[in-house]
Amino acid sequence: MSDVSEILLDKLGERVAFERTGAKLYEALIIKYQYAKDKKSLPELTSLKYLHQQEAKHFELVNKVMTQVGGEFPTITPVTDLSGALSMGWLQSINDPMTSFLQALEIVLQAELVNHA
Repeated sequence: MSDVSEILLDKLGERVAFERTGAKLYEALIIKYQYAKDKKSLPELTSLKYLHQQEAKHFELVNKVMTQVGGEFPTITPVTDLSGALSMGWLQSINDPMTSFLQALEIVLQAELVNHA
């Protein structure tokens, strides 16, 4: 396999892992929403579900591209391993029972900012 192919699979693997983490974050955010007491000032549940669906579609799309170029998920490479380790903080924080919906929303915002960058 050429260096370019290895680099491409490494980066695609990183994106697949990141998009899967994004979907998991939105799943946890939706659960936090369902248990929130005062929903008046919160975003609509339909908006959260839509964003979750978008993350899941991104995961499926990048996974499909990775498969088409000869990779498979999960592929553990140095970059995917690092990406997974970095995202564990978000997942642990959002799934903590003491984390409120608004705190969970902040966690998702941080992940989205990293995703955008």
